[in-house]
Amino acid sequence: MSRARVRTKRIITKAKRTPGNRISERYLKKGKERNRCNACGIVMSSVTSKGPKSGKTQTRIYGGNLCHSCLETVLKYSARVKSKAIKIEEVPIKYKMLIIKAVEKL
Repeated sequence: MSRARVRTKRIITKAKRTPGNRISERYLKKGKERNRCNACGIVMSSVTSKGPKSGKTQTRIYGGNLCHSCLETVLKYSARVKSKAIKIEEVPIKYKMLIIKAVEKL
């Protein structure tokens, strides 16, 4: 059985051939998971990785949660719903909860 310190999900094993032509296991740490957009799932480029808080944050509405294109779509739909140009039922499903919250904030 492997040692207790390597029995975790954060450490992966990788086979490596040694100079003596044997195969041994190397224990490597996984990289940090990057933040993703809550609507479409793409990797957020302007936000630091998950983990300890750092100085780089976004202060706009839904900053760090939505990418710029999803945020633009949410704001457009929320303005249309607030001005009663469209009904909330006509909004795509993946944006509904975000738009309801955005209408309250606007």
